[in-house]
Amino acid sequence: VSICALKKDRKGILEKIQSLGIMEMNQVAGDEEGFAKMDTVNARQSFEKTAHLTEAALQILEEYAPQKQSMLAGLAGKDLVSQEEFDEAAAKKKKVISDANALIAKNKEIVEKKANILKLENQIESLSPWLSLDVPMNYAGTDKVAMLLGTMPAETLPETVYAKVAEHCPETEAVDVQVIEKDADAVYLVVFCLRTEAGKVEEALRGGGFSRPSQLTSKVPAVKKEQLETKIRQLNEEINKTGEEIKGYSDSRRDLKLVGDYFRMRADKYNVLGTLPQSQRTFVISGYAVKKTVPVLEKAIGERYDCVIDVEDLKEGEEPPTLLKNNGFSETVEGIVASYGLPQKGEFDPTTIMSFFYVFFFGMMLSDAA
Repeated sequence: VSICALKKDRKGILEKIQSLGIMEMNQVAGDEEGFAKMDTVNARQSFEKTAHLTEAALQILEEYAPQKQSMLAGLAGKDLVSQEEFDEAAAKKKKVISDANALIAKNKEIVEKKANILKLENQIESLSPWLSLDVPMNYAGTDKVAMLLGTMPAETLPETVYAKVAEHCPETEAVDVQVIEKDADAVYLVVFCLRTEAGKVEEALRGGGFSRPSQLTSKVPAVKKEQLETKIRQLNEEINKTGEEIKGYSDSRRDLKLVGDYFRMRADKYNVLGTLPQSQRTFVISGYAVKKTVPVLEKAIGERYDCVIDVEDLKEGEEPPTLLKNNGFSETVEGIVASYGLPQKGEFDPTTIMSFFYVFFFGMMLSDAA
């Protein structure tokens, strides 16, 4: 079927063909002289981006306010929607897009706060070995005494530390070693020495594997841990509050689905629009249709618009798209046949035979499982 019509009717004709769903596009006049194709990439990508936006918002809603469904609901497919309901949802698309943006922003806020909680938990974990320390970790000591805070290998004993200092700094007058904590990986200790000898003592300790903590706090570790835990509780409360706000958008779920479909359909329409041969005032659209649906096309488009509709039989050797035709029982498994590949023109349609065995063997497996 080829339709040549005025360019001003292009939008209406395309939408009508799309709503009928009985014609598969296959442009044939692309190389004709005087015809050109319109660049619709930007418009199509814009519609696809909006459709992705609504899908992302629906995923967020499903995470925080999952829709209650029966076990077999996944087999039912999409609900049929009346044209009136679809048009009503499309009319408020600006509000729906605003809701989708709000959902994504709130989800982003939750993700960021969860990331902050993870950072705070890591800080608490790094503080854990030092909790019995009763001075801030960055405490440098007094005017005359320096405090060296750090870790050494797990097998290190206080005697080993004294020996290291005595070996490398025999002139050192006084050193005191206190083990704060010990685990399978390291010994956490504090070394006190005269401030004038701090550099030499630390250099001697480094020879035994001494290293400073990567993070030092200006507060007593136990106090800092309590502050971090308070901050985590606050963030969790804010996350819960934001989660409840997200649940408040549950009523927008259906509108998000319909508006997503609306923009997906517009993207499909502009995808086809970019393939249409167009002159200054006219355009040509062509494709395949089942023979018995041609009168429907002629009535829906030919009687409403100024156009020429040309219908011709398939040429010999031409490969048309495949449309399966089966009874009510067999057509339920046409999707399974399509997933393996549709039969071509002149080939045998296995749907009817396969449908019986599919149901039969599925029943056997289900009964075995039971």
